[in-house]
Amino acid sequence: RRCITSGFFANAAYLHYTGVYKTVRDDHTLYIHPTSVLSVEKPPQWVVFNEVIQTNKDYMLDITAIKPEWLQELAPHFYQYGTVS
Repeated sequence: RRCITSGFFANAAYLHYTGVYKTVRDDHTLYIHPTSVLSVEKPPQWVVFNEVIQTNKDYMLDITAIKPEWLQELAPHFYQYGTVS
């Protein structure tokens, strides 16, 4: 999962208190695609994703649960201190 995070660090999102995901860098609202295994489990707090498909909502595809500290550790050039909650 750390290796995937190092490749997809720019596509990180966190679970917002409203129950939707928000991208870290631009606060864009996203949802887990209903065909994802993660859609039927307890939603992870932090994820990276490969792509977004736009239908009636913006759905993330190819999602991996991550730890938020990995973002600063693996991509310090992209995430400066204070940009990751």
